[in-house]
Amino acid sequence: MIRANMNKICKYIGLYSLIALGIISCGKTDEKKEIVKRDLGKYVYVDDNNTVHVNPHCYRLIRGKDDKGHDIYAKHPIDTLEFVITDKEYFRVCTRCVEDSIYERLVEISNRNQSNYNWEQTSKSDWESM
Repeated sequence: MIRANMNKICKYIGLYSLIALGIISCGKTDEKKEIVKRDLGKYVYVDDNNTVHVNPHCYRLIRGKDDKGHDIYAKHPIDTLEFVITDKEYFRVCTRCVEDSIYERLVEISNRNQSNYNWEQTSKSDWESM
């Protein structure tokens, strides 16, 4: 009789533990979604792996690894007024902090910045002096 009651108690404890764990994990999922949903600010950040981030506190920017597994040590802030995608084939964005809508805005900003830059003003002599 005592053994049967103990089995029931253990089942209830296990059931309530699973329910509590489910509720707690749902709350953490909402926090992750909140972190991911960011708007484009004044700067974008490029890491050592040439991946573009929009969140200066992105986990992959702070604790990320490059292609060879080395720690990323630098983030290069780029003003969105100067941001240009130089090689569209190798252009990479962070999957954690850049959503599709932000990616589309980055491409639009890059296209606008390229069209606003007067390429004809930059003469061959300017390039040779660098």
